Amino acid sequence: MAAVFQRPAARRDLIEHYVYLAENAGERVADRFLEQARESFSQILEQPLMGAPVASRRPELAGLRKWRVSDFEDILIFYLAHDRGISIIRVLRGARAYVVDDDPAVRTSMKVLLTLWGFEVHCAGSAAEAGVLIAKRGRPDLLLIDQRLPHGQEGAAVAARACAAHGEFPVLVITGESGESALRSAREHRYTVLQKPVPFDTLYAALSTAPQRSP
Repeated sequence: MAAVFQRPAARRDLIEHYVYLAENAGERVADRFLEQARESFSQILEQPLMGAPVASRRPELAGLRKWRVSDFEDILIFYLAHDRGISIIRVLRGARAYVVDDDPAVRTSMKVLLTLWGFEVHCAGSAAEAGVLIAKRGRPDLLLIDQRLPHGQEGAAVAARACAAHGEFPVLVITGESGESALRSAREHRYTVLQKPVPFDTLYAALSTAPQRSP
């Protein structure tokens, strides 16, 4: 009979998430996290191919996949499927991405996609809001920023200042403009530029510049 097997590292991960949530959000949320994690394990057991494949250089992790904990989308389950069921390898918080754009529709669509791909996503509508976000939550693993922000701010320049203040991190500049003058600062900082509307596959390919947390 197929069963769920938890590696020791995965059990430690669950305990660490529980303690963090209990201290910062209350025991009720922490209890719900464990319930949802167990429910997600059962769903994976029933449909082991539901998770997205994860590339790994470790031969023993060939076939590794990841799936989100239900209702806790920024926490990822890394697992292996085999003839006895599934083995839970790790349960890790996803890489953190910040989306900075003054268009609410763009922020929403980017957040949906990035969350689906396993990122913990936070959004800001201006350079000032981005500064508050970084000060509060720390340096991101990936920044997607519009080149034209409110009050005449250029996204690439905002990103460069943030990198100088907090340390380097990957930056993707998104823009609806194509003129060389408008994109000069992005080119100077060697940031990847994506033209709006950003195709699904183009964005996915560009995310290879961001470090994904994995076992």
